[in-house]
Amino acid sequence: MNQYFYVIYMPHLILSLVGIWGSISHPEIWWWALGFWVVFGYLGHNIGYHRLLAHRQFKTWRPVELALAAFGTMIAYGPILFWCASHARHHKCEDTPMDPTTPARGFWHSTVTWNLKRKCGSEIELRSYPVVAVMRDRKLMWMSRHFFLIIWVWMVILVWISPPALLGYVIATMYERLRIGFVVNWLMHVNVPGSYRTRLSIGRSKNFVLLYPLTMGFSLHNAHHGNPKKLNESSRWWEVGVDERICKVLTKNDPLPGTEH
Repeated sequence: MNQYFYVIYMPHLILSLVGIWGSISHPEIWWWALGFWVVFGYLGHNIGYHRLLAHRQFKTWRPVELALAAFGTMIAYGPILFWCASHARHHKCEDTPMDPTTPARGFWHSTVTWNLKRKCGSEIELRSYPVVAVMRDRKLMWMSRHFFLIIWVWMVILVWISPPALLGYVIATMYERLRIGFVVNWLMHVNVPGSYRTRLSIGRSKNFVLLYPLTMGFSLHNAHHGNPKKLNESSRWWEVGVDERICKVLTKNDPLPGTEH
C-alpha cells in the first residue's frame, strides 16, 4: 500500500467508525458530517476538483477557484495534481486495462483500493490541458504538494473546535470515498436495470438518472464521457443538471471555448 493508505485512509476509516458509534450519544456528529460533505464533497469535489480543475468546464474568479480547490482538498480523496491526472487517464483509457478506476480490473479495485496502491502514482495522464494548467499554477501546486499536511492541520483544528466536528468530518470523507467508488467508478460503468447510453464513448459508461441523489452530478455519466468539456450534459427534458446551474452561478464571463451549452 502507499503513503495515502497509512497517513489518510486508515486514520479516517478508524475515526469514522468511532464517529458512527459515538453518534448514538452525540447525534450532532451527523449534522457536522452533512455540512462538511456539502461544502467539501459536493462543492469542493464535484464542482471544484471535477468540473473546474479536471475539465475546465467553466471559468470563475480567482478567489472562488482557490476556495473550491481548498474545499476539494479537504475531502481527502487525493492531492489536486494526482486527482486531475488520474481522472484524465480515466477519460483517455475508459474501461481499458490502463484505466485506473475501471470495474474491468475488479470490483474492490474499482470501488476501494485503486488509489491505495503504490502503482496508482504512475497511472496518470500529464499532457491534458487541465492537468498542465494545474502544474503551471503555483498556488494549486502548493496545495497539492502539502496535501497531507493540510489534512492533518485541519484535523487538529477540528479537535480544538469540537471532537464531534472531527468525527463528522471523517465520516464525510469516508462517505465521499464510498459514493465515488461504489456508485460512480463501479455502478455507472456496469449494466444495471434503468441505465442507458446517449452518446458514443470508448468504454461502458452509462446514464442513470434515478441515482442522482447518490451521484449528485455524475448520473449522466455516459453523456459526460461523450464530451467531457461540455458543462450541460442533459439531452432530454427529464435529465436535470444541478451541477450546471451551480457552475453558471460561479461562472465569470463566457464559458471556455469548446464548453458552450
